[in-house]
Amino acid sequence: ACMAAYLSLNTGERCGEVCANVVSDAQISRRMMHVGATVVEPKGQKPTRQQRTKGRKSRNLSLDECVCERIEAQKSHIPERIWGDFSRPICCGARGELLRPSSVSARFKAIARQLGLPEGTSFHTLRHTHATMLIANGVDMRTVQERMGHANVSTTLSLYAHVVPGRDQAAAAAFSEA
Repeated sequence: ACMAAYLSLNTGERCGEVCANVVSDAQISRRMMHVGATVVEPKGQKPTRQQRTKGRKSRNLSLDECVCERIEAQKSHIPERIWGDFSRPICCGARGELLRPSSVSARFKAIARQLGLPEGTSFHTLRHTHATMLIANGVDMRTVQERMGHANVSTTLSLYAHVVPGRDQAAAAAFSEA
């Protein structure tokens, strides 16, 4: 759950997308993660990797060097015979199996409680935190939309417009200049 949470916070991926990331998706030399699948949990069955995301569009996310190093460090926790399998999930069980997003979310909730994070903090909060931090630091809405995998920038705007710093002041200054 910790690695999955780390990836979600640093990429904005949904829990099912993080659970679906396989070794070949992490293109470390290019500092990029390909997001093109999600893990689904059919009732009464093992989780399966579905070859599409919620938005039905794949995307490539740039990764910071620290994130790349953390993905590489993940190898030390996984037996070589499993890590060498490029179709193996990056976040997986002891035998290389897919993790259930519901289990990852539940484990994260327990971690959040232990850390004393606010009530209601969920795995999805990591995704919102990623988007909010991007916007608060001046990243344009189109880029945030693409990273989040939203079909339209209007979705991103409706969710995050309230966090754009100084919007009203900038509007007053722009009008004054005009």
